[in-house]
Amino acid sequence: MSTEQFVFDREAFLKKCVADRADQFAAEAVEDAAFAKMMANRRNAAKSTGPRTPEGKAASSQNRLAHGLCSSALLVRGESQEQFDALRAEVIAAYQPATAEERMLTDHFA
Repeated sequence: MSTEQFVFDREAFLKKCVADRADQFAAEAVEDAAFAKMMANRRNAAKSTGPRTPEGKAASSQNRLAHGLCSSALLVRGESQEQFDALRAEVIAAYQPATAEERMLTDHFA
């Protein structure tokens, strides 16, 4: 039999317990932060209703417009109807469409 006496080191025991659970604590903290962020995003999204007036809707419809090539609108911001009409007349004069198909294509080109 051994005559050594067992000495319990409470501080060392607690440090080891905390070290063993550190990864679990960190994972829970990340989950809590992600959940809090998700809830904040949902609260902010509920406040966002978009434009309500016709002027606001017209302005926001142009937000992503870069060049207007595939736009359904004939005029983009900064262009005037007179300039477009002059360009269309030049295209028609240059190509002189004879059929309905040619007129459609020149209009589309303009």
